[in-house]
Amino acid sequence: MDQAGVDVTEKFLKGVEAALRIVSIVGAERAVLKERSPSCGVHFTTIDGRPARGMGVLAAALRRAGIPTASEKELV
Repeated sequence: MDQAGVDVTEKFLKGVEAALRIVSIVGAERAVLKERSPSCGVHFTTIDGRPARGMGVLAAALRRAGIPTASEKELV
């Protein structure tokens, strides 16, 4: 849900589909994603404005596609 209470699931899923197409075109071998993002969180996401353990929708889709993922915090 966005801040207005509108379900944005379809928009997230369309974004994931587009990102996966791009990944396949460029031949990405790994992805570094933004932790605590609802779409990109690798270890934590955000639900209702609060951190929650779990993966975002893009991070999970990339892992299912065999693309290793890391959070920007793991680059330190």
